[in-house]
Amino acid sequence: MSDSTISAPAAGVRLEAHRGRSEHTLWSAVAAIGLLIICVGTFMLVAAPAQAARDIKPPANYSCGNYHTRTISITPPRIWSSYHRPEQVGWGNQIERWSSVRKEWYTYSRQFFTFASFNWYGRSDTSWSGIHYVNSKLHLQAVTHPGYYRVASAIRGNQGGVQWGGYIGGDGAYCYMR
Repeated sequence: MSDSTISAPAAGVRLEAHRGRSEHTLWSAVAAIGLLIICVGTFMLVAAPAQAARDIKPPANYSCGNYHTRTISITPPRIWSSYHRPEQVGWGNQIERWSSVRKEWYTYSRQFFTFASFNWYGRSDTSWSGIHYVNSKLHLQAVTHPGYYRVASAIRGNQGGVQWGGYIGGDGAYCYMR
């Protein structure tokens, strides 16, 4: 009988010691996961992306045929980014032509897209992409017929923020191409 009394606590002690290691491992895993969540959350707060463009000054005007025949030349927009971080901005343009027969504007050309990056001070860190941007203007060589033309334009930052869309120079602005 004395053997059973001695061996029972010994088995129980081993069992308790094993359970203690298991609980310790479980609490270590929970603590590691909690620490990981806190680290990821802190990193996401610090590395949050800028809310893109904070202000856009749209293109002021455009001209027909001044740079080269059959070319519409557009002054670029000016964009200011947020939070002292550069922002990549997309700028799309489409030429419309006046139909004297139908008495309406219609889409004349394919859409032209270009990109550039802007900083907090409204300066472009990169030039507008594409071969159409020369001498501080976007030159669209898409006009093959004489007539009245206007340019629809849209500007948007890649990370959101303010955006602009409309006709360059306003709804009534147009130019004549010979």
